[in-house]
Amino acid sequence: MLWLKAFHIIFVVCWFAGLFYLPRIFVYYAASEHSAVREQLAVMARRLYRFVTPFMIIAIALGLAMVARNPDYYLASTWMWVKLGGVGFLVIYHLLCGRYVRAINELLADTPLAQSIGARGRDCVLEGYSWDAHLAA
Repeated sequence: MLWLKAFHIIFVVCWFAGLFYLPRIFVYYAASEHSAVREQLAVMARRLYRFVTPFMIIAIALGLAMVARNPDYYLASTWMWVKLGGVGFLVIYHLLCGRYVRAINELLADTPLAQSIGARGRDCVLEGYSWDAHLAA
């Protein structure tokens, strides 16, 4: 069971690393005035998004595997339901980032909104996960 938890934490950290850096690429993209730099940033965003998406899937699968091994404990815990709500938020945020990645790769959007969503979303994720760690301990 501990190896399952360890791998779950590793993949969550990897997923978060991508989710935290992706909005930074959006900010650089919006601030850039050179088309060559914008094209490179669009490619970087697409590659990063494709790289971290499997981490999301694996982290969720490992989390579900832990719940399946001891459902009486996990499903009766309030902190687990709060955590699942946070996971739902993160999945929506991940998909929203994917939408912006597609937009900048199609050169459809010069999205200052992405800057705002990136900064605020990143702060919400950090705050929520730090509370989750306190509740689980």
